[in-house]
Parts: sequence; structure tokens; C-alpha cells
Amino acid sequence: MHLEKTLILPTDDAQLAAALLRDYQATIKKILFVAIGDDKRTRDTVLKADKLAGKIEDPRWVVWVRSRKSAKAALQELKLLDAALLNNWTKVLAVSVNFKNTVCDVISNETDPNFTRIFEAYARSEANPDKEGAAAVPPVPETE
Repeated sequence: MHLEKTLILPTDDAQLAAALLRDYQATIKKILFVAIGDDKRTRDTVLKADKLAGKIEDPRWVVWVRSRKSAKAALQELKLLDAALLNNWTKVLAVSVNFKNTVCDVISNETDPNFTRIFEAYARSEANPDKEGAAAVPPVPETE
């Protein structure tokens, strides 16, 4: 798997994983596509999202959270553009996040996202670059 614009978070160090995700959220102006999981569907989604991320200088980037538990603290700090977007982390394959760390779109793990769906997720975050979320995300479960 060849990835150019993907940060893969460690699964064995929760503090480092959360710190890396926070750093991407806080210090780097990026539209993030955050994929969660480590199964075939997630790997395929990460590969597609990485291809759609564009050139290195483009603002789109992918963060691959292979272990939800390892990045729980940083995921819990995200906000929601619309409270109805996310009710249950266990059903999330990926979220797109704008410059203000606000989740603008959610892709369910019950789908097999194609390039068009992933592009739409990026586009929704780009369409809301300065909007801050009003709703808190639901609790991130301890289990995978």
C-alpha cells in the first residue's frame, strides 16, 4: 500500500496517538479525512482518500486511526457541525474535519465508500472551513 498524504497513528501508544492527532488538528491548517479501523474496508478507504488528497501542498490530508481506543482522547475533543451527524462511534468508518476541528461529514462502516463519496466528505469540510461545531461528539467507546 503506497500512501503519500496519510498519517498513520500508532496503536501501541495512546498518548502519542492522541498527541499526533491533536497536533494535526491544532497546528496545521488541513482538511482531515479521519479513517477509523484496521480491516479491509478501512484500508481500501484510506487508499482512496489518500489518492483524492491531491498534491502535498493541498490542504487535504488523511489520518488513519487504526485503533479507536488509542486516539480516543483526541477524537473526543472534536465538535460536530450538526448533532445528527454522529450518534455512535462504533458505526463510523470515517469523518471529515474542517480547519476548526469540526466534523462536517460521517461515513458509516456499513457502507463501502467509493471515490465519489469520499470526495463529497472532503467537499463538505471545505464548504464549511471556518464554522465551529456547536455539539460535542458522543463518547468514544473503550472497545474496538
